[in-house]
Amino acid sequence: SLVSHPTVALLADCLWSGVVVRHFIISRMWNVISLLVFILSQELLPSWNQGEERSQFVGYLIFFCRVWNYIVGMGRLATFHLYRIWVWCRNTMRRIIREIDTDGNGEIDYEEMVEALQKFKDTVIMEAKKAIKALREDGPGTMDEAKKAMANREKNMYNMISFSLLLLLGVMCTHEP
Repeated sequence: SLVSHPTVALLADCLWSGVVVRHFIISRMWNVISLLVFILSQELLPSWNQGEERSQFVGYLIFFCRVWNYIVGMGRLATFHLYRIWVWCRNTMRRIIREIDTDGNGEIDYEEMVEALQKFKDTVIMEAKKAIKALREDGPGTMDEAKKAMANREKNMYNMISFSLLLLLGVMCTHEP
């Protein structure tokens, strides 16, 4: 048991049953709906498309489901990442303007704005170079360790799946008529 003290366990149970479970389910509902629409459009509907009179309706339904997946699903993902980029740019620009504002009145003149934009451009280039370097090269220890940890997680997951399938096969063999 992770939570051993009765007061902490009671508080955790109250939070989970009262507040957290609703938020958790609502936040994951989008993923469940998207998965169901994906399965419907990729596997179920194409297998139903056998009769001539149903083929046009099912074709439209498949089209709608795939449009949902590609436009709405990818749009949600793009919106999420664009929002994160916007927040980073806003916070970086605010920090640069605070550094550049020499008279401290919260306003900057033309020369200060040009300097702020140059610093922002340099910051963006520096961050892009760091990201590209991290993707291309193994840094001293950090990328190697991350790759090893990922390989270990994948190996552990593979072992768990293999064990589960072996256990399921054993149960099926013992309960087969």
